[in-house]
Amino acid sequence: RAPERRRLQLVALYGVLIAALDTVALVLVYAVISLLNNQPVTGIAGTVIHDLGLSESDRYHAALVLLAITAALFVARSLLSVLGLWLTVGATNAAQADLISRLLIGHAHAPQLLRLERNSSETLRTVLMSVDQVMFGVVGSSVALVANVAVAAAVALGLILASPPVALAVTAYFIVIAVTWTRIV
Repeated sequence: RAPERRRLQLVALYGVLIAALDTVALVLVYAVISLLNNQPVTGIAGTVIHDLGLSESDRYHAALVLLAITAALFVARSLLSVLGLWLTVGATNAAQADLISRLLIGHAHAPQLLRLERNSSETLRTVLMSVDQVMFGVVGSSVALVANVAVAAAVALGLILASPPVALAVTAYFIVIAVTWTRIV
């Protein structure tokens, strides 16, 4: 249906916006670290500093401006996270209500003998619990998984653009942690 499709498109847009905000914040934090360590700021971080009209000679002022921008990005991300949860739960609840209504209509149209053999309240409770488990266990988790993968890809892209050696080190670190965690579990 159109409303559910629109809501799912908003969830997808939310994932893209979160990924973009995380990437920009990562680049800005990398620029702040470089500034405070008296290292030259290169790549996209250097371009951002230049585009904002900040001077690398006044490192503390540039770092303060970048930190303020980063803080604003994290506030925006928090607001988007709340909006994303609202959209995801709303889409899941709408899908759950639609599925339950179709199942109950199917139950109502079932032959009388089939309905007499079963307790209606028990059937309703089983249907409601099963749909709830599927919707929140599968659908909600799938949306969260896709959003987290998009954020991880955007952060990796931001790291690669900011500093390829740092990106390789972080990637190796997380691969070791992921493999170790999987083996432990």
